[in-house]
Amino acid sequence: MERKNVLAILLTCIILVGSLAGISMASPPMEPQAAEILGSITMPGSAEIQTMPDWIVILLNIQARDKNSAVTAKDRVAQIIDRVLQSLRALGFTDDDIETTAYSIQMQYDWVNGVQVFREYLVSCSMKIIVKDFDKAGKVVDASVNAGAFVTSITFELSKEKREQLKTKMMAEAAKDARSKASAVMAALNQHLGRATSVSVQMNYQPVRAYYAEADALDSPSSEPPTTILPTDLKVSATLTVVFEILP
Repeated sequence: MERKNVLAILLTCIILVGSLAGISMASPPMEPQAAEILGSITMPGSAEIQTMPDWIVILLNIQARDKNSAVTAKDRVAQIIDRVLQSLRALGFTDDDIETTAYSIQMQYDWVNGVQVFREYLVSCSMKIIVKDFDKAGKVVDASVNAGAFVTSITFELSKEKREQLKTKMMAEAAKDARSKASAVMAALNQHLGRATSVSVQMNYQPVRAYYAEADALDSPSSEPPTTILPTDLKVSATLTVVFEILP
């Protein structure tokens, strides 16, 4: 009986030693070797499109002067503003389309023999009108001038929503341009382009401003045909700089 127990113990030990030996003899798993990086290449990319604006922004200025009273000048400006707002609302504009950008009450002086001499009070108000229906742009100009306002500028612009849409598209096109040029360089050098390690992006967009002839508008008789404003294309571009790895 004891002999059987000894044999069982010996057999167990032999199996255990064999298992440990098998574990120690097993090869460790191979880790994938990282590709050798020879250096880096910096490449610019660009993209440009022409697009129609979706906003016409009209800036108005309303002024009144009085030699005796700032209140009188202020009231005149208020009356003109009220007439402008009534005309704009009759055209379908809401408060979201109209913004007061500046308001001031100033004392004006002349220099006489080196001495400041009071001339008058000047009250000025600047307003911004966002026109989304381009057919109404000329009507806004005519209505505002008829109400007593000056048109200081007319600008063709892109709304924030359209700028964001174009930004996504332009960045993708500029990135493709940078990779294409970098790949061509690497192919000529018989090397390969690796991953991008750094990217800097710049979006370029400049509204187009068309100044309106205030004097002509004010002097034009009411029988003249309405003002026509035709928008022009805007140039939108994106530039970026990408740093790529160089592989063998």
